[in-house]
Amino acid sequence: MRRRLFVLLALSLLPLMVAASVPAEEPLSALLKRLSRGEMARLKVNEQPKTLKDVTFMTLEGEARKLSYWRGKVVLLNAWATWCGACKAEMASLNALQRQLGDEEFEVLAFSVDEDLSVAKAFFDRYKLDRLHVHGGNIDAIGEALDLPGVPYSLLINRQGREVARLRGSANWAAWEAVLLVKAMIQQK
Repeated sequence: MRRRLFVLLALSLLPLMVAASVPAEEPLSALLKRLSRGEMARLKVNEQPKTLKDVTFMTLEGEARKLSYWRGKVVLLNAWATWCGACKAEMASLNALQRQLGDEEFEVLAFSVDEDLSVAKAFFDRYKLDRLHVHGGNIDAIGEALDLPGVPYSLLINRQGREVARLRGSANWAAWEAVLLVKAMIQQK
């Protein structure tokens, strides 16, 4: 029992220890590369943040939202589909990440490439993905504008609406490595 408590305490203090070891002048790209291990080892970090086109997403209610709607927040944009096995495995971890870190400073933007958003909504309901919101849109236009070659695919976007990193394939976004990486992004003002 004591060992378990020690491990939990150590893991909860790990972000503080890593943050304390980060020089204030360290560029974000260097920090993210340093944190890209474990579940995040496949993360491709841009040397400089990349400007993204202000594409339009649609909510389940039919409301149009441009990518700039989320400016001021760190965003994890995840392209996924109900028919994609790897996506299904990843969605629970995205929901957990949103539950843990989602607020006015961070949001997971779940972009479904399903033609019918009601199918995606039914998927969310079936798997109790209660922290994520269904978004869709012109799949071809968004995919081309954001260079999304398939699903699952994730973009890590800074507060200025620029892409700082991307990850092809699924990941466990609830893993400590992913949480630490997102927390580092949130701390960047």
